[in-house]
Amino acid sequence: MDARIPLVSTAATRRTVVAAGVATVATVAAPDVAEAARAPRRSRFDKLVGETFVATRDGRRVALRLDAVQDAPYRPPGLRGERLARWRRQSYVLVFTTRGVVEQGTWSLRARRSRRFRLFVVPGADRGRRTVVTATFNGWRG
Repeated sequence: MDARIPLVSTAATRRTVVAAGVATVATVAAPDVAEAARAPRRSRFDKLVGETFVATRDGRRVALRLDAVQDAPYRPPGLRGERLARWRRQSYVLVFTTRGVVEQGTWSLRARRSRRFRLFVVPGADRGRRTVVTATFNGWRG
């Protein structure tokens, strides 16, 4: 190696790595800044049962009625007392019904009494003329 050729450091400093990460997150999140609100908590959803949400995805709009907030079907063994209560607050299923066609995926939801938020929903069985659509929250950390 020639000693007269200056070496250029390619090592990234912590500051440049953090700055690049922040720039990446800002760029990726920019389209959804208006929908950055988190989904309401279970206690809020309990109060919204019966409300109609407008779900939007790829320019399509579908009305979803929140019919129930249910405990998650799986209960970790050994949970009692406050740990069980905390698990129930964090692990639950929202049950919506709709007359529209809903594909599985992330939809933007808004109700008259809630902010806009994003939610992954899964269509299920038909109930007469309405389709059941669920969203599962799993707060179990083990």
